[in-house]
Amino acid sequence: MRCIAVGITVIVFGLMSAPVALAHDDVVGTSPSNGAQLTTAPDEVRIEFSPDASPRSGTASITGPTGNTYQPGEARIDGTTLVIPMRPSATVGRYTVDFRTASSDGHPVTGTVTFELVEQTTSETTAASTSATPNPTTEATDSAPLWPWVIVVGAVGLGAIGLLRTISRSKHD
Repeated sequence: MRCIAVGITVIVFGLMSAPVALAHDDVVGTSPSNGAQLTTAPDEVRIEFSPDASPRSGTASITGPTGNTYQPGEARIDGTTLVIPMRPSATVGRYTVDFRTASSDGHPVTGTVTFELVEQTTSETTAASTSATPNPTTEATDSAPLWPWVIVVGAVGLGAIGLLRTISRSKHD
C-alpha cells in the first residue's frame, strides 16, 4: 500500500511541476521592414519585440553591400524596441542588420533583417514601407530548454513503473 501512495505522489508531483510556458521575446516588427527596398537610407533601424517583452540589453551591426559597417554608435533599448543608429549612406545595394538581445526570460534572441537601397529612377518609384513587418529571420536560440521536460517525463515514467510494480505485487500476494 505504501508503494501505491509513493507512486501516486510521484505522478502527481511530476504533473504539478511541469514547467510553465516560458514566454520569449519575439520580434513582432522591424523598421525598415525585412526585405524592404528603399530609395533613401534610414537614420536608424528599429527591431520591435512583443508587447509583454522587456529585452534587457542588445547588440547589433549593420553591414552594407561593400562589407563596410554602417553603425556609428551602440544599439540601445527603448521600451520593447532595439534601436540601432545607422550612418548615412548612398551606396546602392543590400544592407544586413544582425542583432542579439538578452530577453526578459534570460534567453538570447538573435536574428537578421535585410533591406536594399535602390536608385530612384522616376518619381513613380515606390519607396519601400518602413512600417513594422513581422518575421525577420531568427535563430533557434530563442527556443525553450529541453531539460525540464526530460525531468518531468522521467518522473512520470518512474512513478508509473512504481505503480505497476505495486499492483503486480498485490496481485501475487
